[in-house]
Amino acid sequence: MLRNRELLRLDLGIFTPHAVLTAMFLIVPDLLRTTLGVAVHDQWVVYLPVLIVSVAAMVPPIIVAEKYRRMKTMFVGAVVTLLISQVMLYFGADNSFTLVCALVVFFSAFNVMEASLPSLISKIAPAEVKGTAMGVYSSLQFLGVFIGGIVGGKAHEHGGSAGVFGLTTALAAT
Repeated sequence: MLRNRELLRLDLGIFTPHAVLTAMFLIVPDLLRTTLGVAVHDQWVVYLPVLIVSVAAMVPPIIVAEKYRRMKTMFVGAVVTLLISQVMLYFGADNSFTLVCALVVFFSAFNVMEASLPSLISKIAPAEVKGTAMGVYSSLQFLGVFIGGIVGGKAHEHGGSAGVFGLTTALAAT
């Protein structure tokens, strides 16, 4: 199972968005405060609409991908969309419109990946190792959160917001 390149690609496919999520959310709350003027305790006012729009945006691609058996194409599209969101943040996090749009784009891609990757793992993994494949998948998901916090913190320490978004862009491009 650990030699199966498709499974390893999907494992990396869950590691990366969680690393990106954790790294970027070391600074996004402060960006919402400084760019949008939203106090930390009121940031749900931004996050809730972003989440609602991103969930609505993720449903059509998943339905189309399942109906026409284009899950891999949809997954690749989500990876590209995740990368676009990070480029948007790198170049425009100080602009209110760009910041909110980038968050919607990010969460749309993240939600598509989060919803589709377990299905892809279970379809690709041989029957005798499905449980192990899902265990490796889950472990890499949480390892992504852990590593994202560490490298995101180091990137922020050495390069500020631009350092974090440069890191998250590089991660999304892998």
